[in-house]
Amino acid sequence: MSKPTIVVATDLTVDSAPAAHWTRRLATARGARVVVAHVVELDMAEWMAARLRIQVGEGELEAAAGLAEAWYREHTACAPDAVDVRVGPCHAVLADVVADEKADLLVMSKSVKGAVTSVFVGSRVLHVASRPPCTLVVVHPEHDEPAEAGPVVVGTDFSVAARAAEDFAAGHAEHLGAPLEVVHAVRPPRLPALGIEDPVALEEALRWARDAVTEDFGRLRADWPNVDLDTRVVGGTPSEVLLEEARRRAPRLLVVGQTGFGLKLAELLGSTARKVVKQAPCTVAVVPPAKG
Repeated sequence: MSKPTIVVATDLTVDSAPAAHWTRRLATARGARVVVAHVVELDMAEWMAARLRIQVGEGELEAAAGLAEAWYREHTACAPDAVDVRVGPCHAVLADVVADEKADLLVMSKSVKGAVTSVFVGSRVLHVASRPPCTLVVVHPEHDEPAEAGPVVVGTDFSVAARAAEDFAAGHAEHLGAPLEVVHAVRPPRLPALGIEDPVALEEALRWARDAVTEDFGRLRADWPNVDLDTRVVGGTPSEVLLEEARRRAPRLLVVGQTGFGLKLAELLGSTARKVVKQAPCTVAVVPPAKG
C-alpha cells in the first residue's frame, strides 16, 4: 500500500513557513510523503505583449528546485520526499501537481500579519480555495501545530459536500486522537415586512435540525467508532456560528465544505467557506465534494 502524499505550496519566503511546520508534523503522524511545490508565475498578458522577455529553462527550474528544498529544510530541519517546480498559473499548476502525485492534501499558509497586525489571506489562497483540487488546508501563522490542544470542528448543512467534510474531519480527528465536534447553524427565519425574526419558524427549524443531527450522529458513530464525537445545533448564520465556535473552542482544525445547498453557478466557493477562510483565528480545511 502506497503512502499518502501531502503537497505543500511555497513562495520560498518566511511567510510560507507555517505551512511547512504544519505539513512536517502531520506527515510524521500519518507516515505521509511530502512534496514541496513552487510555482514560477508569470503575468501572461505582459508576456504575450513582449513586455517581459523571460526564458525559464531547465537550469532555472533546477535552481528554483534547490531553493524550494532549502526552504523546507530551513523550516523543518529535514528534507522533503520530492520537489516540483513548474511555470504557469498558480491554481492550474498546483492542480497538476496534486493530480500527478495523487495527493490527498494540499497545504498553503494563510499569510502574514500586516501593518495593522491583522492576518490576511492572499488572493492566490482564495483562488485555490474556490476550486481546490483536493482538500486544502490553510494554515494560520499562530496555529501551525496539528497536534496542539483542542478539538477538530466541522460545519455541516447535511449536503453531499458537507458529508465529505465530515468524513475528512473524522479521519483527521482519529489520526490525531482528537475529539470531533459537528456544528450545524440554523439561520433564524425572518419576517421581511416587519424586519423581525419569526420565533415559531425558528423553533420548527431547530427541531428539524436536531433530528437531522441525530441521524447524522448515528452515521458518523457507525463509520468512525473510535472518534470521541459531539454535536451542536446553534441559531445564527453559518459563517457567524462557525467563527464564534472557532473563537470559543480554539480548535486545532476548523473544517468546511467547499460548497453546500446554497451553491450558485457563479460562486464556486460559498460565502460561508470564504468568510471562514478569511476570518477564522485558526487553521482551516476546505473539503471539495467527493468525486464520483
